Amino acid sequence: MRPDWQRLERLLREPPIPQLAALSQDGHRLALVGGAIRDTLMGRTPRDIDLIVEGDLNAVIDALEQARGRRPTSIGDGFQNTHRFRWRGTSVDIAESIGTLSEDLSRRDFTINAMAVRLPAGGEAQEALVDPHHGLAHLEAKRIVPVSESTIAADPLRVMRGVRYAGQLRGFDLDPAARSVLRAHSPGLGGVAAERVVTEWLAILDSDDWAATLELAWEVGAGQVVFGERRADAATRAWAGIDIATAESAGTDPDRDAPTGRRAGRLAALLFDLTAGGNADDLALTLTDRRWPKSLARTAARAAVWADQRPADERTLARLALLDPAAAEIAGRLAALLGAGATSRLIAMAVVARETRWVTGADLHRLGVEDGPGMGDLLAAAAEGQVRGRWDDAEAARAWVAEQSRARS
Repeated sequence: MRPDWQRLERLLREPPIPQLAALSQDGHRLALVGGAIRDTLMGRTPRDIDLIVEGDLNAVIDALEQARGRRPTSIGDGFQNTHRFRWRGTSVDIAESIGTLSEDLSRRDFTINAMAVRLPAGGEAQEALVDPHHGLAHLEAKRIVPVSESTIAADPLRVMRGVRYAGQLRGFDLDPAARSVLRAHSPGLGGVAAERVVTEWLAILDSDDWAATLELAWEVGAGQVVFGERRADAATRAWAGIDIATAESAGTDPDRDAPTGRRAGRLAALLFDLTAGGNADDLALTLTDRRWPKSLARTAARAAVWADQRPADERTLARLALLDPAAAEIAGRLAALLGAGATSRLIAMAVVARETRWVTGADLHRLGVEDGPGMGDLLAAAAEGQVRGRWDDAEAARAWVAEQSRARS
């Protein structure tokens, strides 16, 4: 990969960098570090900007408050006293340098994130780059290399980050030595706050090469620590095929436009590979206890369990579709792909379950049905009949309900 030096030059010239660099001219010693440099050299637009201050961070915060009319907000980390603010639409983090710039870079996770440019940058960007750990060479070679084993040991979450980078950065990979380091320190993930771990898993599920990245997570031991052993990988491989087919047929981004959703479908495929059958509610509770988003956990757990349900009669499928159409559609797709218990019939039912109900409470009130269990039973029967295709249209469904109400009166 050839570094995009022109893009880095533009980053250094365009707001907010020149305005922030002006603070360095007042003796505050700022440096641009990390992902913004990596992404820019890769030809990508950085999502945010990270700065470190060699010296008095509070003085810089005061200067920023005076320049912007608003004080940057502390994010509450006790590590580098990081503050966050937005400057003309760009998110900026500013933190204390841990020692000198060189010492700070030596404590970062991977070499491609351990590059810096002192501000203001004089001369050409290539000459201004501070790169003590050969991050540029590794970027060109598309290699993910830890700065040192001690940096991974200091924060085992970096095991997950290394795996995530392999999935997010197209064409990048962990070299054998890096895999060995991550494998050695993956057990430490058990002591990391659950919220931090889940954030990394969600990013992996969002990545382009998510299925291959999951394979890597288990190869280095991170998957086993968090989820346990996988019994198979067929579901994740098959679901990855759905992503690709959707993108090719629609000419769109599969992460954005996959019909059953990105995270829920991918997580359901992973859960299917992890466990056979079981109770959907128990599985969802296990995930939420580990700080997975509640709605995502519930939908993915249901889909994984329902896809393996046997036997799968029409009434059962209809009830599942009505309970959670999103989970039912994912379950149906998984079942169709893998030849599991439920069938692709569940997909069609899930689609209908999202449609407007043909029979409503207002319809029953007009027929003289009073609120109560009887009304609830009729509404449930009408919804089930609609999902199962018992009638061709709403008129026929309402006629059936009218007949039932007369019979019960």
